[in-house]
Amino acid sequence: MKSLFLTFQFLLGITSISIAQSANNFDVTKFEAALIKQMGITFPTLTLDTTLNFATRARSQSEAGAPECYATKQGGMVNTGNSEEEEAKKLVAAYKIYLNSNLGFDEKSLKRCLFTEFCATATQQYGGLVRYGIVIDNNITRESLIQSSDSLLNGE
Repeated sequence: MKSLFLTFQFLLGITSISIAQSANNFDVTKFEAALIKQMGITFPTLTLDTTLNFATRARSQSEAGAPECYATKQGGMVNTGNSEEEEAKKLVAAYKIYLNSNLGFDEKSLKRCLFTEFCATATQQYGGLVRYGIVIDNNITRESLIQSSDSLLNGE
């Protein structure tokens, strides 16, 4: 009985070590590159805009400074047990579904609403945890809407 218990503990220890090693082998830089590549494949009409990094890394709308693009942001924790490419494909596919089902954005409406840019980032946190953020943007701000409506009213 004692040897069975020791064998069980040994197998449990080996399993724990292999799980920890697979999480530690997850390359955040490789994942971020895969995430950007997958966004480009999934949304071929959009281009990468790294000036939106502040929005993808923020954990709340107020932390990001309440930008208009924050409404399209999605982010969270990454499953580091998957490969970087596999996880990127899964997250971008889920993002496309989120845009369509929650916000009503399909490919036609993205074009109609002048969405031209995306941003995708990954950050490693304490303990090996990895966060990601994805956002699309059309560069339309309250100021640009006011300016364009003023131009229309003034006949410009």
